[in-house]
Amino acid sequence: MLVARTQVRSRLRSLVVLGVLTGVTAGFVIASLSGALRTGSALDRLREQENAPDAVVFASQVDAGAHPDWSRLEARPEVTRVAPWGLAFGVFGPGGPPGVPEGPSLLFASMDGTYVGDVGRPIVVEGRMYDPDADDEVVIDENTSGVEVGDVLDFTAYAPDEVPFSGPASGVHLDVEVVGRVKTVAQFLFMSDGQAVLSPGFAAEHGDDALLVENADVQLRNGAADIAALQRSVDDVVAPGTPVLDLHEAARRVGTTTTVERTALNVLAAVILLAGLVLVGQAVIQSASAAADDLPTLSAMGMTRRTVSAMSLLVHTPTALTAAAAAAGTALVASIWFPIGMGGRLDPDRGVQPTWTVLVPGVLLVALAVLVGAGTATWFRRQTRARSSPPSSALAGIRRATPVPVGLGATMALGSGQGGTRLPARQALVGAAVGVLGVVATITLNAGLTDALDHPERAGVAWDAGGIVSGEGLQPDAVSPELLETIAATPGVAAIATIDRQVLPVDGVGVPTFAVRPTPGADVSPIDLVLTSGRAPEGTDEAAIGPASAADLGVGVGDEVTVGATDQQVSIVGEALFPTDVHATFDEGLWLDGEGFDRAAPAELNEVEGVQRQVAIEVADGASEEEVVAALQASVGDQFQDLGPAVTPVELSNLENVRMLPRVLAGFLALLAVGALGHVLATAARRRRKDFAVLRALGLTRWDSRVVLNVQGTVIGLVGLLVGIPAGIALGQLGWAVVAESVPLAVVQPVAALAVAALIPLALLVANGLAVWPGRRVARLRPGEVLRTE
Repeated sequence: MLVARTQVRSRLRSLVVLGVLTGVTAGFVIASLSGALRTGSALDRLREQENAPDAVVFASQVDAGAHPDWSRLEARPEVTRVAPWGLAFGVFGPGGPPGVPEGPSLLFASMDGTYVGDVGRPIVVEGRMYDPDADDEVVIDENTSGVEVGDVLDFTAYAPDEVPFSGPASGVHLDVEVVGRVKTVAQFLFMSDGQAVLSPGFAAEHGDDALLVENADVQLRNGAADIAALQRSVDDVVAPGTPVLDLHEAARRVGTTTTVERTALNVLAAVILLAGLVLVGQAVIQSASAAADDLPTLSAMGMTRRTVSAMSLLVHTPTALTAAAAAAGTALVASIWFPIGMGGRLDPDRGVQPTWTVLVPGVLLVALAVLVGAGTATWFRRQTRARSSPPSSALAGIRRATPVPVGLGATMALGSGQGGTRLPARQALVGAAVGVLGVVATITLNAGLTDALDHPERAGVAWDAGGIVSGEGLQPDAVSPELLETIAATPGVAAIATIDRQVLPVDGVGVPTFAVRPTPGADVSPIDLVLTSGRAPEGTDEAAIGPASAADLGVGVGDEVTVGATDQQVSIVGEALFPTDVHATFDEGLWLDGEGFDRAAPAELNEVEGVQRQVAIEVADGASEEEVVAALQASVGDQFQDLGPAVTPVELSNLENVRMLPRVLAGFLALLAVGALGHVLATAARRRRKDFAVLRALGLTRWDSRVVLNVQGTVIGLVGLLVGIPAGIALGQLGWAVVAESVPLAVVQPVAALAVAALIPLALLVANGLAVWPGRRVARLRPGEVLRTE
């Protein structure tokens, strides 16, 4: 006890500093693990806090009337609540905010206060919620750009008997004030490009004077398990083929991103923990070993190994207590930064949010780890001190075949040694391999991300621009030839095609059904949808299907389905990706050829209930997409509902959020490798002072002494490269395949050969750079002085 008290007094400052380093490291591990847990639960917690719906019923996509009788649906046994909302079609007038252009507009309206009230209750992040009785107040979600709280919108609604976006609006006119900005589940799963919701007072006051086409959010008794029953009920009581958006399934629009973020945070915690074990753990072991330096003297005084180990525990108690306090403080402060990326946007409770199930065990564990590590290091010090082992045959061969400095450097890199000159060679080799592996895996994964983000066709975006045709651009059964000719003649346009879309019953389930009609006489490759497997339909009895629709229907390539009201039989010949919209994800749909579509789809062109016709535009190589769209807006913009660049699926664009985490991981892993290598080189220069002095006395030059450490660093670096590069490429490609298939994307194996090749000289340069300072120390040794003191 007296010896322990003496050591604590003499070493208190270093023991506390060691505790702080240990605690900060452990605190970041705890914070990363907590962040991973919060990322994984962020959407569920947001859904719970908002009392979110389970599905959206799109009655506006079929001939169900403007105001379906929702009470019939609410009476179904699987349904607990129906929250109707209306699409308020209108026009924004002049004099509004700079971010709101004049022209067609679409606002959402809560019909009876249930929608964005009891169901889908949003979190107000700025301003306030609207007054339910006011007819001129609106809230916007976090994705809405160009509009701020306090702005006033000049809004004129279409009258109930008018066709939206086909001419001027003559319904009710209001100055609508934006009173708040809110966070909603819908902004992540449904309306990713922004949503403005009118107060229920608008429907109550102006429901007879404005075109309001109703849809509804639905809550189910058993959640996702009742989606199939809901679809059958909707087909029965609303209209056959009415599409239902399963919001649990739509959660993968963000789920892929949060899964990658959660995995990355868990790996980040593992990396920090590994770095702590390699770097901070070495410091704890060395500190514990210092307590046993006088073991022979203490043994002569009658102290046993058990007593000395107990003494080491007492000495490091201040370190353990400091580490626990520092870990708790660091974890609490760092919790402000977690979750990050998509998880952070989803999280309804940002700020200091400790995860007690991780924090409390983590703090106790770090204190225990310090004490166990100190006691164990002291206990085994006596047993390992005199052990020695002959060099391996590989090391012996290197010594015989190479000059002395090279042989010595390789031996120090691959062999730990024994006793007081023992080196952490194994930790350095592992650290170098793991560091290279992490950097290469990140480079490979980042190559996959870059390829996908640079090539949106991987997510089904098969053209550069387009829009839904309206007004004079429509004929009874086609797009106006004059409109197509004008578009084709626009400079920079390489190819155009007409895309027909209508929700049709496929085996009784509403599925967005498409036909692609290329422009006759085009001298370039025609625009087509993106196939992920199989081939495109080539006859009226063939179709390609989206992966999600195939899973919902339980069919695959080679199976047959029935399409349309006439139950047309078609064979599935491939899987494809489709244009994304608010009603369906990009892997939902059915692709028919033109004649097959005409047989299955009705001929009406009502844009709310019938066939929706789009024009897809491919921009020529070297042409500016923005300039082509601007030219088209000026010439034919009034014949389109939403002419502009092709919409990138949110599932793909969300992957931009995960770029940072792999880079952070690579940075930590690279730091681990640098720290482990720098530590072993510095330790070699310190612990092998006597050996270097003896070698210098036997004729080793100062330059040779430097070469020994340079070779040691080079060999460790080469081992890391030989192990880490192939393992990193394999891990990066595997990780990207998992990400791509879960989105899903058309999988293209990423290759980053130049970046990986550049890593080889960089790693060797770093390894030799780390050897400069230790090499200088051994080169400046005075052999006589060292040997006399030793």
